[in-house]
Amino acid sequence: MKMRLMGKRRKRSRILVVGNFTFDVIDGKRFPGGPPLYAGLGVVAAGGVPILWGKFGPDYPLQVLDFPHELIGLRGGNTTTFRVLFENGRRIMSVLENSGKIGWPPSLDVDGVLVDPVCSEVDSNLLDGVNVPMAVDVQGFIRKICGTSPLPSQGMVLHANYDEFSSLDTNLQELSRGNREILLSFDSDGFLLISGSKTQFYRSDMRGERTVGNGDFLLASYFTLRVSGYGPWEAAQESKWLVESFSNSLPI
Repeated sequence: MKMRLMGKRRKRSRILVVGNFTFDVIDGKRFPGGPPLYAGLGVVAAGGVPILWGKFGPDYPLQVLDFPHELIGLRGGNTTTFRVLFENGRRIMSVLENSGKIGWPPSLDVDGVLVDPVCSEVDSNLLDGVNVPMAVDVQGFIRKICGTSPLPSQGMVLHANYDEFSSLDTNLQELSRGNREILLSFDSDGFLLISGSKTQFYRSDMRGERTVGNGDFLLASYFTLRVSGYGPWEAAQESKWLVESFSNSLPI
């Protein structure tokens, strides 16, 4: 897989990625996915080292993790599996298998934690002891097909797509309290960054064929750049280029 890599390097940050491995069934074909794969690629593209923590079954092809990483995942009886349909440009998902909850990994030397659950596998109360920068993707906390759970109040960065945000009983002002940075994805159109009192939309110049994993990749690349010393607007512009390259790469 050929993708743009970050040109200017400042610090090779170690990022813990928390979330289960998945399969996505699209048009009858099963594709390996999940935050450890897509966010892991985003961390590497932004110059970091991903440490992958999540459950996977014996059927998950770990060889797809063909990028520098550390795997401390949990082998279980099955892999979380979704059926993905697209209707009128919207993605509709259903759960075929759920590998269940994951605890917190043992003490690790990391520079940041990316909490990116897919199906309610992470309890938000486990995040109270995190003492390094943290990013949170709302997807696995609010998916009704998995059973919703409270959003964590912690985190320097929060990501959601527009449909996920629209389902929340809150607004952008409340989500960004405490100087939290908000990434709001609009599928192939681009994404919005809110940081402090400033808001900027980053419109896609190159729309790709890839339909899954773009949000995980965007959050991971942006967060890695922020932890590595980039300012929010510089990180957003670099992440825009990186995610466009990813979305135009061949599906795994």
